[in-house]
Amino acid sequence: MEVVTWLLAAATALAAPASSAMPVGTELAAAVPVVSVAPEPLTATAFKPFGELIEVPSGTTPTVESAVLRYWGGLAKARIHEELEFGMFTVKAREHE
Repeated sequence: MEVVTWLLAAATALAAPASSAMPVGTELAAAVPVVSVAPEPLTATAFKPFGELIEVPSGTTPTVESAVLRYWGGLAKARIHEELEFGMFTVKAREHE
C-alpha cells in the first residue's frame, strides 16, 4: 500500500502547477540545484520509464459498489515476497455525519 500511495503522490505532484511545487516559505540553500519539470498528462507512455501505469479499463464494472464507494480489484499483480494484487477505488460524495 505504501508503494501505491507514493505513486499516487508522485503522479499528483507531477500534475500540479509549477507554482505549487514548493510550499510557501520554503527556501533553498545557496548551493542546492533547482530542477524544473514541466507537468504533462499522466499516460502509460509518459509513465513507462517508472513502471506500469495501472488503469481501470474503459467499461469495466466495479468489483464492489456501494452507496459510498466503487472498487475495482485485480487490476494488476506483483510478486514481492508474496503475490500482491492492486485495485483502485473512488469515494462518492455524501453528507457528513
